Amino acid sequence: LLEVNRDQSVTHSIDLPDGGKNVHNRYMQARKTPQDTYLISYRDNKVILELNADGKEIWRFKLNDNDRAFTAIRLANGRTLIPCITSYRIIEVDPAGKITWELDKQDDLGFELLYPVGVQVRHNGNLVVINSDYHHRKGMDNDVQAFEITRDKRVLWTLKKTDLETDGKVSVVERGTKMPSHHLLSIQVLGEPAGLK
Repeated sequence: LLEVNRDQSVTHSIDLPDGGKNVHNRYMQARKTPQDTYLISYRDNKVILELNADGKEIWRFKLNDNDRAFTAIRLANGRTLIPCITSYRIIEVDPAGKITWELDKQDDLGFELLYPVGVQVRHNGNLVVINSDYHHRKGMDNDVQAFEITRDKRVLWTLKKTDLETDGKVSVVERGTKMPSHHLLSIQVLGEPAGLK
């Protein structure tokens, strides 16, 4: 893991624990916390690790067998928000590993929670979620690409595939499938920090 400054100089480096043999699935996102530790999503190993500045493991959250986390976000209250892309849910866990909040496919959002990869926590506590299955498949209900939701699970707005199109056309089409490809993976509400305080 490297920290790089604006001059492109490496300011800090730590070796990561082995993440498995699948290059695509070993590690997903790493995020630095306000406590100067690092939360790292080990996708294949189905675990979130927190490492200190020396690379020593100081916290671990083991995910379910069907979970693959894209990222982990440390909240101001000390809990950790984890979007799980293959089990179609977002969980919040406390330092002891207890799930304190969950949004999943069983919740009636008016659309399908499909592939929650990016999440930003707003100042008011709402979540802005990227819900992008970027491999759009015919017959799938994956029109909503992003949305804002309250902690009591009220959807405030949605961004649909059609909102990303111009005259019914998208800027990127997958070569093999010829399906539209929007590739939303991250989001930030302008004027607000990305949820790390």
